[in-house]
Amino acid sequence: EIAFALPSGVLLGLVNAWQYFQGGLRFPFLAPPRLKGPIRPFYGVYAYPHPVTHFELLMEWLKNTTSPIRSALDLGTGCGVVALLLSVVLGSKPALVASDVSVNAVYGAKEEMKRQGVQVEVIQADLFEGLGGRKFDLVVFNPPWLPLPQPSAGEPPRTKLDSGNFYPEDLFPRLFDGLPEVLNPGGTAVLLFSNHALSRKYVEEHPFQAAMAGSKSKDRFRTRLFTRDFDLEGRRRRTGRPQVGVVDEEPRAELWEFQLEEATE
Repeated sequence: EIAFALPSGVLLGLVNAWQYFQGGLRFPFLAPPRLKGPIRPFYGVYAYPHPVTHFELLMEWLKNTTSPIRSALDLGTGCGVVALLLSVVLGSKPALVASDVSVNAVYGAKEEMKRQGVQVEVIQADLFEGLGGRKFDLVVFNPPWLPLPQPSAGEPPRTKLDSGNFYPEDLFPRLFDGLPEVLNPGGTAVLLFSNHALSRKYVEEHPFQAAMAGSKSKDRFRTRLFTRDFDLEGRRRRTGRPQVGVVDEEPRAELWEFQLEEATE
C-alpha cells in the first residue's frame, strides 16, 4: 500500500477538474457544428465558461482585420479555447500553433485537438523559449488577469500550475521584449485582458503600460485598445480575493492590439 496525504485545496481542485473534464465546457461560439463537442480541460489548467466578452472582441477583431494571417500562435493556450476559436474563424489555411509552459496544458490541448479533429500543433514553451525561432503573422495571448499573490502561512509553494491563474511580476516585461522576435514584419499581437486588477486596486498601474514603458521594444509597435463591459455572467464572477479600497470603475474586457511596424531603410 502507498499512503499519501493531499491538502484539502488540492483535493478539491482534483474533484473540480474531474467534473469539468467529465461534463465538459461549452462556449457558445464553439457550439456544434463548429466543433464536435465540449472542451474537456485537463487537471491544473485554468478553464471557466464565463466571461466570454473578451472572446467576442477577438472574433470581431479577426473578422474585421485587413492584415493577412498565414500563421498564428496561441500563446499560453491553456485548455485550447483560443486555438479552437482561431481554427473556427480563420479556417484551415493559416498554420496554427498553440503553446504553454505547463505540461498539463500541453497534454490536455493535444488531446483536445485530436477529439475535435482540428489541425493545431501544440508545443511546450516558456513564452518564446521553445518556439525554435519561428515567426508568425498573429500572436494571441489570453494571460491571467490577476497578479501572483504571495503564499500565505501553511500554503504550499507556488508552482507552474499557478501560472494559469496568476501572472508573475516578470511576465509582461519578458513578453514585450520578446514579441518583435516572433512577429513577421507588420505582424500583430492581440492580448486579451481586463482592467479587473486595476479597478480592484490589486495593482496601481495597468501591467501592460508599466511593462511597455520600460521595454526595449516600446517604440516598435502601433497600439490600439478596444474595451467592452462584461456580459452578465462575467459581472457576477468573483475572484475570492478581498477587495482593496473603493472600486473606481467596473471591470471590463480589453483587447489590446500591438502591430509591429515594418522596418524602414
